[in-house]
This record gives sequence, C-alpha cells and structure tokens, in this order.
Amino acid sequence: MNQTDTQIEMNRGWSLMALIWMTIFSLSAGAQSVAMKKTLTGVEDANIKKWTLPVSFETASSMGEEWSSERRADSTITISPLYRLTSRLRVSGNISLTKEHSGVGDSAFNNSAVGLSYLTKLTDGITWTVSGSAVLPTNPQEREQKSYQGALRLGNAFSFSQIPGGGFMTYRLTVGRNFHGYSQGADGSYNLKQSLGHSLDYTQPIYGNLSLTGIFGYTQAWTYLDDQRYSFLMAAQLSYQATDEASVSIGTANQASALRPNGRDSNIEFFNDETSIVTLGLSYVF
Repeated sequence: MNQTDTQIEMNRGWSLMALIWMTIFSLSAGAQSVAMKKTLTGVEDANIKKWTLPVSFETASSMGEEWSSERRADSTITISPLYRLTSRLRVSGNISLTKEHSGVGDSAFNNSAVGLSYLTKLTDGITWTVSGSAVLPTNPQEREQKSYQGALRLGNAFSFSQIPGGGFMTYRLTVGRNFHGYSQGADGSYNLKQSLGHSLDYTQPIYGNLSLTGIFGYTQAWTYLDDQRYSFLMAAQLSYQATDEASVSIGTANQASALRPNGRDSNIEFFNDETSIVTLGLSYVF
C-alpha cells in the first residue's frame, strides 16, 4: 500500500475518534460550549442537575459534486448521557447512529464510549479536568474490516472561562491505546495501536445568543510496527442558543493527514475541496 492510500485510510479512522473525543470531553463544539462553560464554572454549585442528556442531530456533506463517487453525505444522531456522582466527579457515555446518504446508504452504529471525569477548580476562571474512557467496538464495519476490539483513553483538559470579551477556551491532551485482533486490516493497511492528541477550541460570543467556535486538533499515532502517522482537524462553527436547552449550528471542518504524500511538507489547511465538509446541527439537552 502506498503512502497516499495509508493516509486516506488513517483519516477515515480519525473521524470517529474525533467525534467520540469531542463529545466525551466537551459535549461537542459550538453552542454546547456555552452549556459546558456554565458547568465548569459551577463546579461547587450543588443545585446543578445530577442527570443531563444531550441529544444532537447533525447532517454533513463533503464538497464534491452530487454525482461524484468521492462525495460523502451522512446524518448522525448522538446521545451523550452524563451523571454527576458528586459536584466534581461525573460519569458519561456516548452512542451514535449514522445514516449514509451517498453510496449504498447503509445505517450503522458508531463505536460507543463510557467515561469518568474529575473536575478541579484551580481558580475562579480555570478548571482542570482529568478523564478516562473506554471505547466499545459497536461499529460492525470496524470489527469486520479492522478486527477492532475497543480502546482506552486518558485525558487532561484545562478550561478558561474568564477571557476578556466573554470568550471560553479549552486545551486538551489525550493519550489512547487501541486493541485489534490483528495488526493489519482486511485491506492490508496497518491498524493504529496508540495515539497522542492535542486540541484547542475557543468560543467567542458575537451578539446575544450567537457565538463562533474554532477548533484545532493535532494527533500523532503509531501502528503496530511503530510507524508514525500524523493527522489534523480544523473546524469552525456558528451557533445560536435558542433556549437554555436547544441550539442550532452550521459549520465547516477539514480533517486529513498533517503531511503531504512526500512525508515532509505540511498538509494543514482550513479548507480543502476534497477533504472539507459542511455541517448543520441541532441539539437539545434534557
């Protein structure tokens, strides 16, 4: 398999990891960052509900022509329950179902996750979160094509809620260990054994309940042969918080190999005709 094929296969795997990562540790980007800001700044507030149940629906499409074989379009519904064991200790979960609108149009569950997090309020505006999660192999295609058996994730996050202008920023460091039955997938590509990821997201209120979020993520991963892989994620999302529970968002994201096929030059860019997608999302927190 050549370098380009390997990178393409790697990018497909990162899409699910990014989804689980951002959902477990930040309840998703955009408008829900406002809800997370209220949660983090209220670590000591005993009046916060013990149970929350964020439900989101997102439809996404790549930028290709509708008739193109490269075009990808799908819709995903995600449920992310969270229970506060104490004011600082929370247990959370994530399960999602995706329906393809291109190709054969299959529907399938993505890999699910369950996690535990502990929040510490360092100052009035800074919160430190330590978390751990297990990824469950509920995606049938990954089980069949990659002999995927699950993963473990450990994370550290620092959230800053008292930024001039009302902004909210979070930096996350995540390490992961994947488990597979075999070191290679059915197509001959090498499975990823472990990963180290960094992400930074920033939400800025614009006017009223309208906010803009930017996300940058960079991940280094290793195959079972210790070959290294690099990927990035750049995204922007415009969100409107209709009520305390409901929000709507529109955005764009680009996720791909961080290096070009020659293995040296940077491939990081905000927008790309082939790899970028546009998204429209609705969310409600019960």
